[in-house]
Amino acid sequence: ILENKEEFQQVRLLLMEQISSTILRAPD
Repeated sequence: ILENKEEFQQVRLLLMEQISSTILRAPD
């Protein structure tokens, strides 16, 4: 269960980074 939690956190972090990059790239 702990491993899954760690994996989930990693995936969430990656998603957050991707979203941030997309927002920064997109012209506002």
